[in-house]
This record gives sequence, structure tokens and C-alpha cells, in this order.
Amino acid sequence: RRTPSSLDEGFFYGRTTETMLLCRRRVFRGLLVVWLAVASASEEEKTCSEGGLVVEVLENGASSGTGEVVALDAAHCECRAAFEAQISLKACGDVVSCEARDAAGRVVTSCEQLKHLEEGVQPVASRYPLVYGAPRSKRFVFASEDVGFARWVPQAGVTLRTLALSPRLFAVENFLTPEIADAVVADALAIDDEEHKLMRSSTGPSGYNPSNVRTSENAWLKYSPAAMDLKRKAFSLLGFSGYDEDLSDGLQVLRYNESKAYIAHTDYLSQPAGVSKAAMDPAQGGANRLATLFLYLSDVDAGGQTVFPYATRPDNVKDHAVLGEYLEASNLEEVDVDLRRAVAAENSWEDRMIADCFDKLAVKPKKARAILYYSQHPSGHLDVNSQHGGCPVLNGTKWAANLWVWNKKMPFGSSRFGGDQQGAAAKAAKTDPNAVPITIEYHGARDDVALFWDGKTKIGDEFRPHGAMNINSYVGHTFVAKNQHGRIFNSFTVEHGKATYVIDG
Repeated sequence: RRTPSSLDEGFFYGRTTETMLLCRRRVFRGLLVVWLAVASASEEEKTCSEGGLVVEVLENGASSGTGEVVALDAAHCECRAAFEAQISLKACGDVVSCEARDAAGRVVTSCEQLKHLEEGVQPVASRYPLVYGAPRSKRFVFASEDVGFARWVPQAGVTLRTLALSPRLFAVENFLTPEIADAVVADALAIDDEEHKLMRSSTGPSGYNPSNVRTSENAWLKYSPAAMDLKRKAFSLLGFSGYDEDLSDGLQVLRYNESKAYIAHTDYLSQPAGVSKAAMDPAQGGANRLATLFLYLSDVDAGGQTVFPYATRPDNVKDHAVLGEYLEASNLEEVDVDLRRAVAAENSWEDRMIADCFDKLAVKPKKARAILYYSQHPSGHLDVNSQHGGCPVLNGTKWAANLWVWNKKMPFGSSRFGGDQQGAAAKAAKTDPNAVPITIEYHGARDDVALFWDGKTKIGDEFRPHGAMNINSYVGHTFVAKNQHGRIFNSFTVEHGKATYVIDG
């Protein structure tokens, strides 16, 4: 049976009138049983009489214990339409807006599926099976529970371990093997076409836009066997019904040689030229990057962490058997000064990053390790705390890869693989000699600032200290940077041949 993909198709899609009436009659007859069961259910009574079930219904992404305990009678349990309507009503306030998911992100259509959950899918302490109401207009998002919590995700064969609550950051155990990591690196080195081969990394949604605060190299894989296996596994992990090439940017393979790094940034994109703000805002029904799978393809002798400057670093990292395996436990005072100065000049952006990488929450690189972090909240609002950076490599070489997964088809085509995928922004840059991609860096240390075009129209979200933004603009456009009190920090006008502009605090 099909589940409707939109409200216009009708909730009881594909069912005969007789089946609809039978479901409704059974639901009404069972209402009294439902209320009595809710009032009297004990910890051991996970099943109601007559084949029903007591469950905890939660909003998308909510942790266990925060939802509503609901007793479903046999009518709700056995009739898919009634089951889905009841879960949607409790989680989303109406009978059609949400679909039911289990704690692993799988679609649930009856109580029977919840009665046979695999061990480790939900917290051991949960009194009842957990069922989430995931809005049909959004994407399922995993609940974080607590730092250190481990969740088995059967459909992907992996375990998610919570590393931070804000942003939602997880270690993904058993996502790839050292052999697959080697295959991805070999595939990247074998690319010889000019657009996708290993070269200085670029920024922005399309085109080739090098930045002096992203000094790595990257290549793009699309159809190699290893890349396809990883992409399909990522979509399965995130609860998608299947792999969709239109919802990914391809697999970006990265090489960070000694001293190379990428300043803290967000993976979600600002508004490109020719695309409306609403089209890039998932909370308004638009599209943007939902989540990132970041894969470590090599060991690194020193440095090369992934830092999340706005995440809370646990106090007990050094003494914690699990967190100490994943998170940087050393402090800046423990870093060899000569090693630090060999790769970064004092007070340079790289030097400031090194300080963050040993004082804030940072994931250590290790071959065949994978992490998952969300760029969106369950509501679709973009998560400013998802900002992260690639720490300078102090000794050795770091190979890594990332896969960006979108909540829906991007409003501009990806230019990474050419052809009819060419985006509106990239087209503009090719047809208009005044259209240019630019990077704006904010070197301030205290206040957040906002960027305004012509002093009036706000561009994207606020800059955090030491942040950067990539946009497509035009020669002659003037931008003004202001803090929350309206104070103007500085302004600049886009020029021919200049790609990077700096805002000083």
C-alpha cells in the first residue's frame, strides 16, 4: 500500500470506501478502551487487551521521555489509516501532516512493527516503544538523547553514538572500512578530467571559487563503486526511501597536507544570485543541506581534527572511555610550540584555529571513522551552531571525504558534474561578465555582524566571529557590515579580479 506523498492525494489513498468505513467504525468502538488503557497501563503492560499497544509518541527529533504516552487499541493497531492518523494527531496536531517512524528512522504502519524492535534501537530505559511523528514536508531527524548514547540503526548496519547535542553530532560506527577508505583515495587520485580531479579546494554552491581560508585540495567522485556504496548507505542511514542523486552534491574527497586547514563555516548555503530566500529556507518549504556525512580516510600524526566551536565540550573527555576515543582531550598548553609555529604564524587565522581545536569540542581523525552532523533542526530552521572547521594539520597528511545530503532537490542545479545540472548562479557567471563569486571573511573576535547589500537588504545569517560566507554577486555591488546595534564595521564594493573581502572587528 502506498502512503500519500502530498496532502492533495488524500489520506486514505488507494483504499476502497468499504475499507475506510470499516476502519472508522473500529476506531470509534475502540476509543473507550484507549482511554482506560492510558490510565491503567503499568510498566510491564506494553500491550493492551485485544491486541493493542501502549506507545510513547514524540515529535520529530525529540528525546525519549518527552512525548505523550498513548494507548492504541486493536482498531488503531491493525488498520494502517487509523494508526497513522492517531500518531499524526498526537505529534503534529492533525491526522494527515505526519508519518510514523521508529527510533531508527524507519516508516512504521502498524503496532506489530513496534512490538519487535531490535535491541539497541531505542534507549533501554524507555518504558514503551517510541514512535515519532515526522512531518511529511520535512525529513526525519535522529534524537540525540544524551552525550555518549549509542543507537543501533539496522537498515544501515551502523551504530550512532551521540557526541554533542547542539549541533546534533554523532559518531557513525561501522560506516566504512579501511579497505573502502583506500579505494576512495585511489579513485580520487585516478581522476584526470579538469573539472573533478584533485585540485585546490573551492567554496560556494557552484563554479570554481578558491579561498585563502580553505587551503585543502579536493576531487569529486560520482559513480565509482565505492562512492555509490557510501552514498546509498548514507541515504539509508538518514531514513530516505532510496538513493536520489538530485539530493546530494557527489562525494567530495579532500587532501589536507601539512599546515592546510579550512576556517569554521556552515555547510548550509546562503542565497545564491537568482534564487529566492524562501527557496533556500527549509522551514518555509525550501531546500538546503540537511546533514553531512564526514569520512576520515587516513590517520594523521598530529592535528587535522574537525572542530565544532559552538558545541559544548564535555568536562570528562580524558577520563571517558568512549568520548576520549573520539574527541580531542589534549589542551592547547600540551601542543608543542615549535610544531605549532612551523605550520602557523602567530595570531594568523590558522593559529587561532589551532587554539580552538584544542580548547573546544573537536573530533580526532582516524582512518575509517565517520561522523554525522545536521545543518537543520527538525523544524527545518537552519542550525547556526552546526558551524565547524577543518583544523590545521600539524604533522602528516589528512585524507577525508564528505557527502552533503539535501532535504529536497536543490533550487539550482549542481555544477559539479556539468551537463543539464548547471545551476542558475553558475549560468549567470558564465553569461554575464560582471557576475562573480566572492568570499567574505569576518576577522572580528566579539560581536556577530550582519551583511547588507546597499546598506538595506540583509544577506544570509549573521556572521559569527572568525566566520566566512560565500555568495555570488556582481561587480559594483556595495556591501555594509553592521553589528546588532546598527554600528557599521566597514563596507566594500565588488571589483573585477578580486575574490575575497575582509571585515575587521
